[in-house]
Amino acid sequence: MAGRFAPGIFVLGALVANAAVARAQEITFFFTGDPQYNLAGSPSPEDASRNQRRVIAQMNALPGVADPRGLPVPEPRGVLVAGDLTQNGWWSLTNAFLPGFDVGGELDLFLAQWGLTGADGELRYPVLEGYGNHDHDPDGTSSSWRLNFCYDVPCFPDRAGPACRFTPFLTRPRRPCTPRSGCTLQPHQVPSREGRCWTPAADAVAWRNRSRVVWQDGSNVGLTASSQEGHYSWDWDGVHFVNLNEHAGGTVDGPRRVYARNSLLFLLGDLAAHVGDSGRPVVIMQHFGFDAFSTGGAWWSAEEREALARAIAGYNVVAFFTGHLHARWQHNLFRGVDAFTSGAARSTEPGFLVVRIVGAEMRVMERRVLAGDWTWGNQAVVPIALPAAARVP
Repeated sequence: MAGRFAPGIFVLGALVANAAVARAQEITFFFTGDPQYNLAGSPSPEDASRNQRRVIAQMNALPGVADPRGLPVPEPRGVLVAGDLTQNGWWSLTNAFLPGFDVGGELDLFLAQWGLTGADGELRYPVLEGYGNHDHDPDGTSSSWRLNFCYDVPCFPDRAGPACRFTPFLTRPRRPCTPRSGCTLQPHQVPSREGRCWTPAADAVAWRNRSRVVWQDGSNVGLTASSQEGHYSWDWDGVHFVNLNEHAGGTVDGPRRVYARNSLLFLLGDLAAHVGDSGRPVVIMQHFGFDAFSTGGAWWSAEEREALARAIAGYNVVAFFTGHLHARWQHNLFRGVDAFTSGAARSTEPGFLVVRIVGAEMRVMERRVLAGDWTWGNQAVVPIALPAAARVP
């Protein structure tokens, strides 16, 4: 493997990565995307969270159930969630001139149900989530939900349309806790970020990285790396995982270059520092996929995908896991690398993926609702090339 090293970036981490012997791994995790609270247009909290609660309940109950091969599903190390945590990215909205105007927070619902550590929400496992386009840039300029984003015009100039001309003086996102108020935060809570460039649901990913749980060998070893933009990586046994949030970009022109928040630069530095020439398998999560919907619209450009292909060349990238499509199952290839899209957690027929990595094989199994009941759906097996040091003679 011809791993690259960025001068002056994570050099010590690179040496450690090369010195470590990648051993045979046995890893189980669940994957889904797009909880997207309030997609239906500000329903009650119960309506907004009903389908997500159904997914969480099934994830909690699944360990011990026989998989399609008749083997019991192990307890997962964690649950990966590929963006669009919310529909509009807010906590809640209030209006200075309308005391009764109070719209419940979408991020509040995600935090309460999915939790962070496996002990602070309805889900029993640690959560490793990313943000998607809806978490910092909702669709439409005429919707009242757009009010939550008008004050971010200095950071995102494309928001400076008629809908944002006067609303900053009327409607504000309610910030439940700010450093100036002197409140005390629990480790899993998300403080408000003072300043105008504040997108709660997207920024929450970076804030939560401080307390994120990565269980390995029975202990919490923490993240391998993280950035102020919310990108992060971690290791499970011999496999390296990277979360790029919305999409790999920010280094070349693209329709949403600013929203990528330098994710590709993070990937370059992280792979050089923490994978290097080790040949360890790498799994990448992001919101936009490689399906026709993600690549055919104004989401990310062919130039950005070319830059991603160059970034991973020479590394043992074995799979991408993506969201955005809201389809039950998609299995695509990107430059020979398997890419999987899960069913949306907010769908009326929700689904998620059960992923098992055992030695040199990764098995991806769809868990879906069919005719009102949970059942197994599509499956795929991906061979994983292990470094020579990890192969069993």
